[in-house]
Amino acid sequence: MQKFQYVQGQDRIKHSRVTINENFQSVASNFSGDLFPTENLLVGMKCYRTDTGSTYTLKSTDPARWEEDTPEKLKNPHRIALSGKAKGKAAAFDGSADIAIEVTDVTADRCEGNSATASRAGTADLASKADYVNNDIAAMRFHWNEQGGQPSWVWGGGSDPSNMYVYNPANFNVAHANAASSSDRASLALNIPVGDNGGNIWIQP
Repeated sequence: MQKFQYVQGQDRIKHSRVTINENFQSVASNFSGDLFPTENLLVGMKCYRTDTGSTYTLKSTDPARWEEDTPEKLKNPHRIALSGKAKGKAAAFDGSADIAIEVTDVTADRCEGNSATASRAGTADLASKADYVNNDIAAMRFHWNEQGGQPSWVWGGGSDPSNMYVYNPANFNVAHANAASSSDRASLALNIPVGDNGGNIWIQP
């Protein structure tokens, strides 16, 4: 209700009862209405807007400036936490102050940018240093350490430098061998010295 008006000094009480009652009703209802009052304004007065369901306080009269009243704390505090692929320490939020949630773990399908240290990267376009490199079968570590014997498989690539594959050394063919100390199996041995004359030796299968 917005029917507040001053009672003049010369007004008789019995003639001012309606005005006094309307003033009480206006104050008791926080000058409720769907618009702000425009007359008899006093800084600090309240106005309950029935159209928005909010209460406002008049901060200045020239010009008239109404500010919405906001509570410092929530009536029912809430617990804020992370879910999904991000985990962190939950925090209580009552609206009185900002909160920060400490992130303890993140699992990402893909991350853009650089990571100085990562225990595991599911997908990376470029890794300057990696303890293990994943492939189609398992995560493996490459050692710069000479080994004896012959491996069952070796890494190699063809015309595509971006993809590496494994090859069976047993299937390797050497196009030319200029010198060999021994050969377990050969169809033709070229330029083998016999006495003072060089020659070729054909070996029958």
